[in-house]
Amino acid sequence: MTSQSLTRDDREALRALLRRFVDQEIAPNIDQWERQGALPRQLYARAGGGSDVANLRTTARRDGDHYIVDGSKVFITSGVQADYITTAVRTGGPGLGGISLLLIEADAPGLTRTPMEKMGWRCSDTAALYFDNCRVPVANLIGAEDQGFPAIMRNFNGERLMIAAMAVAFAQRCLDEALAYARQRETFGKPLIRQQVIRHRLVDMATRIAPARALLHDLAARCDA
Repeated sequence: MTSQSLTRDDREALRALLRRFVDQEIAPNIDQWERQGALPRQLYARAGGGSDVANLRTTARRDGDHYIVDGSKVFITSGVQADYITTAVRTGGPGLGGISLLLIEADAPGLTRTPMEKMGWRCSDTAALYFDNCRVPVANLIGAEDQGFPAIMRNFNGERLMIAAMAVAFAQRCLDEALAYARQRETFGKPLIRQQVIRHRLVDMATRIAPARALLHDLAARCDA
């Protein structure tokens, strides 16, 4: 059934149904979902820069044979379960040249970890980390001081490629499932695959996946080189 085949009464009934669903199932839960899916703005103001590593604000200052770490990190995967946390901190001036990597033990004094409630993705432990005069031995420095940015970028290269590969694979699986369903599902006496609009949708999916896969292969080859 297409939108053109609906009568005016059908469309009005559909609108009423959608309004009831929004009023009963969505609107009453908005505030709770917002609380679960977002942290207070002031927390983000103290946090690291996420993927904008060059602008992170969590600091570490030298104090004898320790670093004193202050700041916070949000949306940290395995932040509650982890025994050791590789942490990017600002030990020098602004920009990418002042960043170092520290290995911080989960029970380090001054470190607090708080689980984050999320709307989905609950099988992945996610946490907010707070550093308040957290003492970390200088021996836990990874690499040279103020030279952590290149190491982070090398990790991002592999991580982003892996995520892109997963996205392409999921998209291909969706296309395969949609194609199989369109071939076996019949409406109005014929399979969906024989409906022109369905064929157009499937072609649209395929034409988005093919260049994404080609770009992924090209980027992977460049990284290998």
